Amino acid sequence: MRILITGSSGLIGSEAVVWLDAQGYAVLGVDNNMRREFFGPKGDTSWMLTRLHERTRLFTPMPADIRDRSAMLDLFEKWRPDLIIHCAAQPSHDLAEHQPGSLEQDLVLSRANLSLDNLDGQGFLLPTD
Repeated sequence: MRILITGSSGLIGSEAVVWLDAQGYAVLGVDNNMRREFFGPKGDTSWMLTRLHERTRLFTPMPADIRDRSAMLDLFEKWRPDLIIHCAAQPSHDLAEHQPGSLEQDLVLSRANLSLDNLDGQGFLLPTD
């Protein structure tokens, strides 16, 4: 089984990667380190990506933006996941407060781009937000 996890360097996504890898599943982790954009160097999740490389055998990282429809369609075409676990989220409440609609727009775009249409009607989309 091939599993795609968004937000794979975040709190929930990274734990899912480690657990599923230990169970023998091939895991594609999609994470563009957006926390660095929101919070600067203190929000950088590169350290987690390094940790995932050290602790996994079947993990493949992909630095893609789930809001980018063409990138997601290309990823689905090449990787053909059986399951999607959607752990990515816009982590900045301050940004959402100062940019009304940004959080909702991100949620709608990301879910549309990760929709079950991309699984050919098979599999599951499990959002965690």
